[in-house]
Amino acid sequence: MGDWTALEQRVRDGLACLARLDDDDDDALDEAEVEAAACDFRYARDLVAAPTSRRGWSAVESRSTRGSTSFGAQCSSGAGRTNLDEIRAAYELDEDEVAEAVLCEAICGGMAVSLAERLAARAAVYARMRDEAARRRC
Repeated sequence: MGDWTALEQRVRDGLACLARLDDDDDDALDEAEVEAAACDFRYARDLVAAPTSRRGWSAVESRSTRGSTSFGAQCSSGAGRTNLDEIRAAYELDEDEVAEAVLCEAICGGMAVSLAERLAARAAVYARMRDEAARRRC
């Protein structure tokens, strides 16, 4: 499974788990737990002072999106793993919401930078090989 596909699956699982938590009052997270998870996320990625609004996301959207992957990981770990298949089947996700959440997670989680660096490295290798081949022809 590629990096992007794995990220998309983690986000899907997280969003499904959040939907389940919203439906199940017994397992509902209180606002303090959600805020603590968002705070942990920001500190782990050095995003403490970076406002999300500059990328066009509201604080609520980015908080729920960034929290989705950590809640998905909690939901899918240990005994929860068997429940994850049931949760995936029970909650239909809006594809536009998934796409926005994947993009937000890729940017805020650092994957977009990593992919851009890898792409730039490949482009540099290609350009060098092309230049060397052109010199050999002359």
